[in-house]
Amino acid sequence: MKKYTVMIPTTNNVVGITDIVKEDPLVSSVICENNNLEALPISSFYNSFVKSPTGIIEKLVGHSSFRIDITKPIHNGKSWQLAIAIAHIFTKHNILNFSNENQLLTNKTDEIIWASGTINSNLEIKKINYLDQKIDNSMNFFKNCIKNEVQINIILSIHNKDDLNSLLINNKFLRDAIKTKLIKVLFFKNLYDLFDHLNLKNLLKKPTKRLYFFQKSKKTLNLLSIIFVTILFALMFINVWQKTSPLIILNNNKNYSLLLTTLKMYRYGNLTERVIAYVYDYIQTLQSNEINKQMRLNFIPYNELETNKLKCTPGSQSIDHVCNLNLEVSNIGVDTVFLWALKFSNLNLEEKGFQKTNKKSDIVNGMIKSNEAFLIDIKNSHEPITLFIVYSKEFDIKIIDWLKRVDREKSLLETTIKRIRALGYGYTINSIKNVKLIENKI
Repeated sequence: MKKYTVMIPTTNNVVGITDIVKEDPLVSSVICENNNLEALPISSFYNSFVKSPTGIIEKLVGHSSFRIDITKPIHNGKSWQLAIAIAHIFTKHNILNFSNENQLLTNKTDEIIWASGTINSNLEIKKINYLDQKIDNSMNFFKNCIKNEVQINIILSIHNKDDLNSLLINNKFLRDAIKTKLIKVLFFKNLYDLFDHLNLKNLLKKPTKRLYFFQKSKKTLNLLSIIFVTILFALMFINVWQKTSPLIILNNNKNYSLLLTTLKMYRYGNLTERVIAYVYDYIQTLQSNEINKQMRLNFIPYNELETNKLKCTPGSQSIDHVCNLNLEVSNIGVDTVFLWALKFSNLNLEEKGFQKTNKKSDIVNGMIKSNEAFLIDIKNSHEPITLFIVYSKEFDIKIIDWLKRVDREKSLLETTIKRIRALGYGYTINSIKNVKLIENKI
């Protein structure tokens, strides 16, 4: 498969892409100039363009954070979106040739894509302004491409077709180059049409609706009970239903204490009981994973002192000890999620000679609707801490009691995790060391 070099035209320059690197999903995406350490001002817009739910790149390539380096700075506007989206998809499938810092065309460049346009959430390509300036600033570049026998593809929105036709009236060079097919001008309504035309439609498949068979609801659990009976009836006949129905009733009645006790007994019971407990745990694990996938964590360092602000910029898992921390928990799913968070010290104070005291548990809780976020102030800590967060699609007052017990007795953490998994709740555990090194424990 041939490779392409992607160009970003602006009203000042033709900009090349020198590198695209995956970053940790917890940090924000940035655009930089030629491997410099400073992020360009458009980085916040680029981050929104990448990360779900606002962005499209994460949905297209399956990753939520990148660093991209370009040959010249882009100061404003959003017409870079089309070229950047194409470059990300090409990078994923290893068909993108990068430019060099001082050389847009390299020896590997056989074909370039000159693209300008904005993209919405439906992957529709929208009209841009200042097309005449971008074409004028690209004329020397086009001539250099033709001199080096490099095929040029100009990619625009279908809504810019009249604008380009008007430009061709007074631009003989461009008219002749298009007539002799040294330059191809292509107009599209959306990204799907673009990739179909380039015979790369397998790189960008139209989305299909995902089916979630295991939702935590009465209707789904009734369906699962039918599946249990159908699969296991041939093995153990009526005994399967007699063992399965109590779990369903306990779950529907929210009698979680007896439910957990019954599951524990099943795990050490006969073959039928062990199979039922295994399948039930598997289903609850799917529900737990589903909740975890719709929650996004973003650690945000900060410090009010002017002398320390530069030490507290986002973008690294290792954060200066002078920084305070905020944790932004975002719900990118459809359903509302309830959250409970416990912060506790990793130090054993009794072993270090400190007397154990009864303190109020450091627990916060709240509700996060779809596409909203919840902010947790971790503040400054000179000792390592663990942040234990539990997620549920239903409010459960017992979770606060469980977290209080964990806060008093850290040895109960593993037991509490098993209980949370058994009920289909989601959770995350992050260890924050005294040098602000954030480690995801799951």
